Amino acid sequence: MDDDAKRKRKEIMRKINNIPEGCPTYEVCTFNYKETIKRLDRIYNDNDLDFHINISALGSKMQTLGIALFCYVRPDVSIYHAIPKEYDAKGYSEGCKETWQIDFGGLSEIRKILDRVDQFETVKTDI
Repeated sequence: MDDDAKRKRKEIMRKINNIPEGCPTYEVCTFNYKETIKRLDRIYNDNDLDFHINISALGSKMQTLGIALFCYVRPDVSIYHAIPKEYDAKGYSEGCKETWQIDFGGLSEIRKILDRVDQFETVKTDI
């Protein structure tokens, strides 16, 4: 999208979701869930002692994946899900261009990795 289209899309998202002017919003790449996690982590670290953090997932599926992984690591963060007032199938596109698939391995392994975030590990060595 060009800059004008991005600006219009952002205005529409703010209007549809009743986001007041001046309320902080952050843009991240549509397909990069890691960028979403990094952005949320910066926001969290900058504000976690001053504010309760609420996230509203209004973006792509990959952004929502990033939010879900972040919220697993930071259970004190609240997430709000948008629920449409009405559904009109004609308002949605049909088909898809490309499909992304990420092999994260087993869920239990992912949880072990995520459970170690922000944990210190001490290792005894023979020096």
